[in-house]
Amino acid sequence: MEYAILTLLSFVACIFGALVGAGGGFILVPALLFLHSGDPAWSPALVTFMGLFIALCNGISSTATYGRMGRIDWRTGLIFGVSTMIPAVAGRLVVSRLDAPLFSMFFGCFMMAIALWLLRNAALGRAASASERPLRPGLAQRHLTDVDGIEYRYAFSMPLGVSLSSGVGFLATFFGVGGGIIQVPIMTQLLRIPVLVATATSMFLLLISASTGVATYFIGGGRLDPWWALCLGAGALAGGQVGARLARRVKGKVVLVLLAIGLALAGARLIYRFLN
Repeated sequence: MEYAILTLLSFVACIFGALVGAGGGFILVPALLFLHSGDPAWSPALVTFMGLFIALCNGISSTATYGRMGRIDWRTGLIFGVSTMIPAVAGRLVVSRLDAPLFSMFFGCFMMAIALWLLRNAALGRAASASERPLRPGLAQRHLTDVDGIEYRYAFSMPLGVSLSSGVGFLATFFGVGGGIIQVPIMTQLLRIPVLVATATSMFLLLISASTGVATYFIGGGRLDPWWALCLGAGALAGGQVGARLARRVKGKVVLVLLAIGLALAGARLIYRFLN
C-alpha cells in the first residue's frame, strides 16, 4: 500500500510539475513530510533527496516530450543550467552550516507575493509573448517553431539571465523549494521569454541541475531504497509525459495561474516551517 501511495503521489506531483515547468519536488516533499512526520525512516534529508530524484526523472521524461514538440530553447537552457551548478553546491554547503528560520519566513512571504504578481499579470493578459521586446542588438535573440507551426521570436539579456539563474541555483538548494518554481517566473516576467517556451526550457534546465544534485548525494554516500526509487521513478516518468502533453492544450495564461498556485504552496511551506 505504501508503494502504491508513493507512486501515485509522484505521478500527480509530476503532472503538475511538468505542466508549469517546475518539477514535482515542491509538491512531493511537503506531502511526504506530512504523511510520515515522526517516522525516523523518513528524515527530512531523505525526503528532500526523494524530491530531487523525482525532479530528475520528471526532467528526463518531460524534456523528451517537450523536445519532440520543438518548444525547448536548448542553447539558453544549457547556459542557464550550467550557471546554477556552482551556486547550487554553495547553497548545499551553506544550508548544512546555517539555520535561518526567519529568513525562510521572509522568503516564503516573498514567493507568495510573486504568486499574487503572476495572478495579476495573468488577469491583465500580460503573459509574455514574442512581441513584447524588440529584437535589438545587444540582446540574445531566439527564433523557435514548434511542431504545430507556432513561431516564437523573442530576445533577452543573457548576462541578466545568467546572473538570475545563478541566484536561483543557490536559493533553490538553500530553501529546498526546487529551482523551476522560481526560474519560470524569472524567464517569463523579467526576461520576457514566452510562457510555453519558458516552461519547456525550464524542464531541460531542471534535468541538468537535478542530475548534479543526485550525483552529489550518491557520491557523498547517500542511499535510496530500490523499491522507493522504482515507485518514484515510475510515477515521475509517467507524470512527466502526461504533464508535457497537457501543456500542448493549455494556454500561457492558464500556465501562469497554475504556476502562481505552485508558488503559493511552496511559500506556505516555508512559512509553516518557521512557525513550527
